[in-house]
Amino acid sequence: MTELSDLLRANLPKGWSARQVAREARKRGHKLSDAAATSYIGGRHGTPSDQMLEALADTLRIPLARLRSAAGLVAQVGDPWVPPESSRYLRGDQRAALERLIATMVIREEEGRGEQAEASSADDQQQTSRPALAVADGGADEGEAAAAAAQAAESAAAQRREIAEMKERQKRGE
Repeated sequence: MTELSDLLRANLPKGWSARQVAREARKRGHKLSDAAATSYIGGRHGTPSDQMLEALADTLRIPLARLRSAAGLVAQVGDPWVPPESSRYLRGDQRAALERLIATMVIREEEGRGEQAEASSADDQQQTSRPALAVADGGADEGEAAAAAAQAAESAAAQRREIAEMKERQKRGE
């Protein structure tokens, strides 16, 4: 069993089966199959999607942060990162480098959580697998992401200098 399935079973309303959980989730507008509900409640599942956790949280009235934590995920997901106004001056390759850096940071965070879970539960290897995240950055490793970030920072600095020079010329009326 997993910590997530233990939490789900502990919060099942009296007399509810996995099928009843799925049925109730569908009534509430979620897409949750009987098989998926059975897998999660029975502890035979991989890493849950946000949609899966939202459906279970809503249906069983368990705080989402508590479910995410039990699943070995970041308990509170923040708002999407909105780059600063100056990011509009970034070129496509610089934006791509930043996206790869962010993806690598997320992968490293998730891998770290996976290693912690593996150390505490050797039986739970399916849950520590992160295939979707491994593909998210197009295969960039930490070194590539660091090099891309350095390149992006260097390019951004050059663009800031160009913008400052352009503003200075405008002030002088050139």
